[in-house]
Amino acid sequence: QAHQAVVFISIDMGGGYGSACTGTLITEDVVLTAGHCADGGDPSKLSVYFGNSDSNFYAMREVSDIELHPYYSSSSGSISNDIAMLRLSQDAPSNVTPIPPLPASSAIVQADMNTTPLTYVGFGLTETQSSGTKLTMTKPASYVCGGSTACNFEIGGVGYVQLSAGAF
Repeated sequence: QAHQAVVFISIDMGGGYGSACTGTLITEDVVLTAGHCADGGDPSKLSVYFGNSDSNFYAMREVSDIELHPYYSSSSGSISNDIAMLRLSQDAPSNVTPIPPLPASSAIVQADMNTTPLTYVGFGLTETQSSGTKLTMTKPASYVCGGSTACNFEIGGVGYVQLSAGAF
């Protein structure tokens, strides 16, 4: 099945409440996700699920450590440096191939805007406000962040590009 490295992250908010995020397995035991998904700082509140729907996940891993971006901030109603890595308590299932980050030498640049197709994958909300099922959408990049440009927007999933060297 495609995009098995895209995972569902369950967040225990306490008191019977929960939330969820999408992440991507980038090594056998590290998941890349948004910083706001991990800013509680307690790995025991996070669980990572493998599969395509919350009705048929086939594996779960606990989180043993959280590493937020050193300049992550969620103050004053604004989030910056919104990225984190989660270390899994054990390696991902052997049938899941990690997707490495895009090498800097192959970065998406302004010339790729509106021409290079990206596939977005995630467990976000649909138009009918349902969630829990992995969805995909392919469309060209419409905005490129880089250098000192501040990027504050939510794409609702993770973007992948297919290059001759593999998927990133």
